[in-house]
Amino acid sequence: MKPNLIDEENEKEKKAEFIQLSGHKGTCKTASPKTIYKKLRDGNNETSAYLKAMEDDLAKRCIPKFYGDLKDGNQAYIELENLMQYFKSPNVMDIKLGCRTFEESEVQSTTLREDLFQKLVKLDPNCCSEEEIRDKVVTKLRYMQVREKISTTSKLAFRIEAVHSSSSRYSQDIKKISNSIQVLDCFKFFLNKAHNKKLLENLIEKLKELRRNVEESDFFQKHQIIGSSLLLIHDGSNCGAWIIDLAHATPPPEGIEKLNHRTSWKMGNGEDGILTGLDNIIRLFRSFL
Repeated sequence: MKPNLIDEENEKEKKAEFIQLSGHKGTCKTASPKTIYKKLRDGNNETSAYLKAMEDDLAKRCIPKFYGDLKDGNQAYIELENLMQYFKSPNVMDIKLGCRTFEESEVQSTTLREDLFQKLVKLDPNCCSEEEIRDKVVTKLRYMQVREKISTTSKLAFRIEAVHSSSSRYSQDIKKISNSIQVLDCFKFFLNKAHNKKLLENLIEKLKELRRNVEESDFFQKHQIIGSSLLLIHDGSNCGAWIIDLAHATPPPEGIEKLNHRTSWKMGNGEDGILTGLDNIIRLFRSFL
């Protein structure tokens, strides 16, 4: 029987769309059936982070394979393993890990800004103090902390960024997910209703293995992991879990040798809470058993 070329092309298009989960639209594109190109921004240290991670036997089990960097004119790219190649009609979830999604250097300024006050009011008009309402200014740290509290970032040390099913579209607004009940509803959608106990158990084991590798990895102990995502994929039979996007993986602040990724963040301690996030993700998936 001849292969159905239309179905094959549709499958490629779907997988190309799913690649966008790992970043902003247009950031990634298919390089080959087995790899993708990801754009690098100015000042981005992602190449350096991947090179260091690939030297760590435990860390490289947690991330896509890194094949190097290249330039096309003035635009720099890195070439990474296309994780979608291992799945047919995949269901995909992108979960932003950590109790904060900003670098400490971003929020050290005490400058009071009117533009951030306006953004804050749009986020939550009831969160402003009398002083903030009177002066109509806030610091960037204040704005970022409120933004994190509105999602599940500050509560659960993760937030769902995107979810795709091979057969349907999630009906709720991802940006409005703010508690465990809503997270569980989205997890159910990701499992695609047709999930079975074996698939769920396999996914939990993959997550636990990922957690162990992060806990023991020298690379992760010596890097703040800010803005990285947990990428979950399954096709009803097979499943996988990886950490993607190392654009903001940087050494801890001066004087701090190692991070445990579970201690609560305070300015200057470099902690990011990614393991707390993984703990909570595993706990919530286990509640389905």
